[in-house]
Amino acid sequence: MTKPTQLYVRQGVPRGRPVRIREITEGGEAPLATIGQDLRNARLARGEDLASVSYALKIRPEHLDAIEEDRFDALPGRTYAVGFVRAYAEYAGLDPIEAVERFKTEIAGRDHVSKTAGFPEVIEEAGLSRGWLLVGAIVVVLIAYGIYYVFASGTTQTMQPVATVPSAMTAQQRPTPKVSRKPARTSRQLLEGPVQAPGAIPPSVPAAVAPGPGGQVYGKVNTNAHVVLRAKQPTRVLVQTEDGRAFINKELQPGDIYQVPNMQGLALTAEHGSAVEILLDGKSVGNAGTTAGAAEALPLDRESLAKRSQAPSSGQ
Repeated sequence: MTKPTQLYVRQGVPRGRPVRIREITEGGEAPLATIGQDLRNARLARGEDLASVSYALKIRPEHLDAIEEDRFDALPGRTYAVGFVRAYAEYAGLDPIEAVERFKTEIAGRDHVSKTAGFPEVIEEAGLSRGWLLVGAIVVVLIAYGIYYVFASGTTQTMQPVATVPSAMTAQQRPTPKVSRKPARTSRQLLEGPVQAPGAIPPSVPAAVAPGPGGQVYGKVNTNAHVVLRAKQPTRVLVQTEDGRAFINKELQPGDIYQVPNMQGLALTAEHGSAVEILLDGKSVGNAGTTAGAAEALPLDRESLAKRSQAPSSGQ
């Protein structure tokens, strides 16, 4: 399951510029053998124990110890472990980007790790997402169809008129076919599919979810969201990808809702599981957790939530 990046940071912990991992070695010697030893060295230099780091990052102490001891097989998953290393390095004052790259290099060299699936492709912040590329392709196709339609219409209008039918043939008129009273469908209706009844919502469009009294709406840019989170009590929520990219890391108040982006690989971590209700296409599938304790790395894809709603106990 996905482990969250930092939800809380203890007050009073000094924060300086990010330190390159090679800067923590003594006497200008070569860097330590593994990223785990670098993180442990940085923690000891700050005079902290694993318990205090675990409290600040909301990551279990045994997971932090596994990273320091290079016991990667004890972590819940390689893809989620990237987020642990990134959060730990940032907290310890190291360069999180370099720490993640070293971690990937080290774990890629393990024989038993190479037999499993590799790391997911990192989402580039400055690049276009696959969703936008798909939208662009659809727009290009529609423009090409429009040009073809205009060209075909112009060709039809410039055709020469048919010669007048001789009067001798007018006497032998064929029976007039019956005309259907059903109106012909326009080209726009053919493209859009079956006609919906007035006020009906197409199956592909999720039902709208309104916030509670005095509640705020977050994630407004995520239009047509199939998954919506609704806060029942004050709680902090974190929605992130498998590689640690966070979309929201905020404390919600009762009645607040968050519209989750329509994409795969997202997971929810909530400070209080029973305080967050999950809605799929406008219907509740239960709370993030059954108790007031933290809910960690709950998948938010439609398939997992649909199975969750069909289970005997949906977490309410």
